[in-house]
Amino acid sequence: MIVKLGMGVKAWSGKGTNMVFNDTEFGTVGRDYVIPANPNTPPQEAARSYFKRATQAFEVLPKAKVDAWNVYASQFKTRNKVGKLREKKGLNVFTALATKFLQVTPSGTIPQDPPTSDFNGDGATITVTAGTGKLTFSSTLPNSSGVVTELLFQRLVNGNRKPGSEYKTGAYVAFIPGTLSRDVTVPPGFYAAAYRFVRTATGQQSEIRSLPVSQVNLAVAKRAA
Repeated sequence: MIVKLGMGVKAWSGKGTNMVFNDTEFGTVGRDYVIPANPNTPPQEAARSYFKRATQAFEVLPKAKVDAWNVYASQFKTRNKVGKLREKKGLNVFTALATKFLQVTPSGTIPQDPPTSDFNGDGATITVTAGTGKLTFSSTLPNSSGVVTELLFQRLVNGNRKPGSEYKTGAYVAFIPGTLSRDVTVPPGFYAAAYRFVRTATGQQSEIRSLPVSQVNLAVAKRAA
């Protein structure tokens, strides 16, 4: 539902009765209010903490650095639902990179300056095999210096279900010579796995590279004879 704003009414947002209203470029949009699932798992609490630290860090940046981030962000564009291109804001790009930086370097100091070069990933190729209660990710090469591999997965209803766009992080791994595989423990079921590379100094990340769907089996304990 789109509510047309009448004379004297400039904005209408927030929650009323069982509806949520948001002001958009098309008017005020109303939708049914749904109580979100919000379990406070350790990974979710950590993610919230990193995002909070990132936004707080941007708030105290000198104006010259904020201007630099706005210039850097202007090269990235997104399309809205009607296909219109929009430039990203410095705040959004800074917090995204800073949050990812903290995920791979929790005790690090958030970089105040934008990256000075592009990041397209690493030279390794990752494969995945399903085991009993686990997914095993294997790399063809060690990671380059300053790069880690983010191992991703999402559980599917069945083996024929098409993966969505949202993955969970299983681990951040710096593959080294002699240790080119890593297990990620998961419950039994069908999984779509994927991976991407992250530059640890900046939080820049490559595109997600998807892997085939795998079926993880349940471990069955054998009885002693």
